[in-house]
Amino acid sequence: MPFKSNSESVSEAPWALWLPLLALPAALLIIWAVAFAVVKLQREEVIAVLEKEQQASLAVLASHAEGELRLYGRALQIAADALPVDDFEDPEALTAFLKAREPLRTLFDDALIVVSPDGRIIGSAPVTHAGQDVSQRLYFQEGQYAYEPFVARPFVAYRTGEPVIPVVVPRRDRRGDLRVLVVGGVNLARRNVLANLDTHSLGETGFFFLLTADGTVLSHPRWEPMSSPPQAWALAESVGPGGRNLIHEEVLYSLRPFNEGRWLLGVGFPLAEALAPVQDLRERVFAVGLVVSLLAMLLAFSAFRGISRLKRSEARYREFSRSLEVRVDERTLALKQSRERLSMAVQAGGVGLWDWDLEQDQVSLYRPERPDLPPRSMGALLDRVHPADQERVREIIQRYLDEPSSIYECEYRYRRENGSYAWALSRGRVFEWAADGSPRRMTGVVQDITQRKQAEQRIEYMAHYDALTELPNRVLFRDRVSQELAAGRREGRRFALFFIDLDQFKHVNDALGHQVGDELLRIVAGRLQACLREPDTLSRQGGDEFLLLAPDITSPGDAAVVAEKLLEAMREPVAVQGQELRVSGSVGIALYPDDGDTVDALIKHADLAMYQSKSAGRNAYHFFTACMDQQVEELVTLGSDLRSALSGDQFHLVYQPQVDSSSGRVIGAEALLRWEHPRRGPVSPGSFIPIAEDTGQILAVGEWVLRAAIRQLREWRRMGLADLPVAVNLSPRQFRQPDLAEQIGAMLDEAGVPAALLGLEITESALVEEAESTLEALHEMGCRLSVDDFGTGYSNLRYLKRFHIDKLKIDQCFVRDVPGDKEDEAVVEAVISLARSLGMGVVAEGVETARQLEFLLARECTEVQGFYYSRPRSAADFTTLLRGSRRLAGADVRQNQRTGTR
Repeated sequence: MPFKSNSESVSEAPWALWLPLLALPAALLIIWAVAFAVVKLQREEVIAVLEKEQQASLAVLASHAEGELRLYGRALQIAADALPVDDFEDPEALTAFLKAREPLRTLFDDALIVVSPDGRIIGSAPVTHAGQDVSQRLYFQEGQYAYEPFVARPFVAYRTGEPVIPVVVPRRDRRGDLRVLVVGGVNLARRNVLANLDTHSLGETGFFFLLTADGTVLSHPRWEPMSSPPQAWALAESVGPGGRNLIHEEVLYSLRPFNEGRWLLGVGFPLAEALAPVQDLRERVFAVGLVVSLLAMLLAFSAFRGISRLKRSEARYREFSRSLEVRVDERTLALKQSRERLSMAVQAGGVGLWDWDLEQDQVSLYRPERPDLPPRSMGALLDRVHPADQERVREIIQRYLDEPSSIYECEYRYRRENGSYAWALSRGRVFEWAADGSPRRMTGVVQDITQRKQAEQRIEYMAHYDALTELPNRVLFRDRVSQELAAGRREGRRFALFFIDLDQFKHVNDALGHQVGDELLRIVAGRLQACLREPDTLSRQGGDEFLLLAPDITSPGDAAVVAEKLLEAMREPVAVQGQELRVSGSVGIALYPDDGDTVDALIKHADLAMYQSKSAGRNAYHFFTACMDQQVEELVTLGSDLRSALSGDQFHLVYQPQVDSSSGRVIGAEALLRWEHPRRGPVSPGSFIPIAEDTGQILAVGEWVLRAAIRQLREWRRMGLADLPVAVNLSPRQFRQPDLAEQIGAMLDEAGVPAALLGLEITESALVEEAESTLEALHEMGCRLSVDDFGTGYSNLRYLKRFHIDKLKIDQCFVRDVPGDKEDEAVVEAVISLARSLGMGVVAEGVETARQLEFLLARECTEVQGFYYSRPRSAADFTTLLRGSRRLAGADVRQNQRTGTR
């Protein structure tokens, strides 16, 4: 209130002039007491307001941060549960499993590892850390005794030097023994809710920070992460379970424990900025007080001038009052703006505030978008909770009120205004207690967590279902089989397990592209599902492999009926992107309990039976038999022997002549691989080539064949024999090498052999868009290109026209039954006509009889290959042929055919 002076005249009695002098000491004491009180009250009011704002900000951030940590733990728990038990000893499989979880790797900043019980990393993504010892890490030591996911003490990563918060999920077996620890790292140096505290601010100099309970710095704008400065230790020591506000080193700190008290979330506001208005007020009040004091003393000594001076002081005091009012208004506006910023932060985080008066049963809600919400009773609010959640929510609230702990927390679904339901997370605590010790008032926050719940549901779905076909994946399928095994042991029930594989799917995928292959898989999956009963489970295992669990199959006859339905469904033509595809399937069947009593045994035996169907010609089904295990062991042994065949000089090439049948002259040769096993003797290519392709050894074998054929060409040129082209078969996997043309060019240059003498035979599936650069490079180099076994696979005639192909080779399966088989005759005539119209040569394979040769000659196909003229010959025999007339007597060979020899 402005100071009001007396309007007494200077002509008043002298005793009246002495009254101010007599009242001077008391007046000065009153003035200074009021000044100090005003400044102190203003300071306390500002600090109280700031403490409430800072605690409210910390409550919002802590709720958000704890929600994020639970999401990390839940996502990692789902991934840990999905880990196949069989892969715990296979680092490559574990690493592949982690790399396939793209959403999970993104969530953990590409920092995922799987740790064995002895502290070794056995799987990681995307960087390989296999074999690294982490047994000294605190998170590993804590994980030895943990049974639930937890957030461990932060540490500094070896590789990056950056602070990391480990989220740990222990995976234990049924006995409780630790099998693996799945660990995800939340990098405090990257973008996440913990690392980005520095993006939040309070005023110009206020800041947020994060400490551990023992004072280690996790995030602070001034202190280094993972350091322990004395100031941080002092702050951590001063905080109790409920948080605290304190002033330390001229900074107003508010701290709040979270993550079960392991961490402290804090905010600091330097008093220099926070109390700037109060400081200004204090200086002005003290200045005015000093002025008033001096004026009072001057008034005592100069009574006759006191009135005029008092009036001037009154004017100055009024000006100060106006200035003070302006400063108060400015501070009020600043506080209002701060509240508005807090409101915006609450709104952006989808958070609302609530206050429950338990005595009046009135719940006040505050949401920035609905500030006018009237108070409601708790019963009215519970009526909006989903009926399935109401009883659980009531129990949680009552349990908390009976025994209040540090924090009340509850997740539930509630009905929106439009009638739909959303997920909410409500958290709070008791803030007031009645005289009898019962809770009287609770305050907290409520947050919409619908998106988080949807993300969790999506992650859960991805962990158990195949993304392409939406069928159960191998994790869910194994769980279903385990349940059926338990029921079988308990109730004596029988069931069958079917292993289904599409025939020639790889050729479709390579020739027509992955989009066609994926669509084919979806259509076939739908047809297979249409064959199922209600209790059956169909699962996609990956690629073109499916597994079917059929409960209550009591006999092989019942299983055979199911297998026939499956084969029939797969035999139907499939229309994909305007093309009609005809595929078939191979099925293997294992019966419980006859063929195994574990999940792995049944799947393995069904797989073996399926391969028996493949070996028998495909488009069939077989039951598992005990001898199949011996056949697998034989294949494994053969694959092991194949690894030493190259280094042991067990391979050699033979050469089958390619003949111009109009003259009988040898015009070329095809190099064929043979394996002379030291114990088994000759091994058929049909036995070891598929094994080489499955194990990846086909690349080394193919390179050996190329080098051996080129060396033989060099040797024949050195002998002075006329140049004769030699054709070499390239496997599809070998042809897909991006540097294949460079490899072949280097081999030819090293041997000094012209590229025109080397023929390369590729399959139809190689004629795809991606092969254009390789085919063009080989053509420009001068190599002769042929399409082997033409007509047996899927090919695009547009590619055949577009690429530089020199010859088409008619597969022997079409030549074998001509003349006589009308369909084979039509195919042979169509290939010859197609090659002629495109300006290509034609070679007929598998010619064995005079009638076959006459049929081909009548259709102007003169270039043939087969036993009719010659079996494959060793290099020495073929050299003898080249030194002679290079002609094979067709008439003599025909006579041999008539006498029963070849």
